[in-house]
Amino acid sequence: MTEYIIRELIWLEDGRKIAKFFNVIYHAENCEVICSCQLFVFKGILCRHALSVLIRQDVNLLPDKYILRRWRKDVKRAHSKMKVKFNSWENTPEQMRYSELCLAFSQVADLAAPIDNHCDEVKEWICTMLKKLQLSQSTEKPKKIPKEHKFVEEGKVTDTEDRWDHILDPISKTRKGR
Repeated sequence: MTEYIIRELIWLEDGRKIAKFFNVIYHAENCEVICSCQLFVFKGILCRHALSVLIRQDVNLLPDKYILRRWRKDVKRAHSKMKVKFNSWENTPEQMRYSELCLAFSQVADLAAPIDNHCDEVKEWICTMLKKLQLSQSTEKPKKIPKEHKFVEEGKVTDTEDRWDHILDPISKTRKGR
């Protein structure tokens, strides 16, 4: 265990600067960093004090415990498959199947939870189905279903998928002032 005291200069509104001190504790055996500013505890982001200690200790790879699930892009999230009911967006067939499965699973869970035998049977069935689905998914790749092509009259959009296919990124403009 090594303790560092990091000094940071903070500029105040009236033009003065003050020095603020942060205590950072580094555990070498499990590559754990604890900072007194508690930014990681409150927001899930490593602070610059902890990062400077990791750099000083020549840690090239950040431990997985500091990369939270909510900051990752490759994580499948349940809310991305839920229905959206504003601006007349249509659901994909995958989203509709997902919501049907969630409803069915919640009904089964409500009925099976009070009794131990039923609960164990449902958990066992879910484990076997999970293994079966993982095996079938690893052997066959999902096929992409081609979209139906629809002809559109001058500027009229008939299908919501067509409407969302033509959205472009906004043009970047310089801002007024600073």
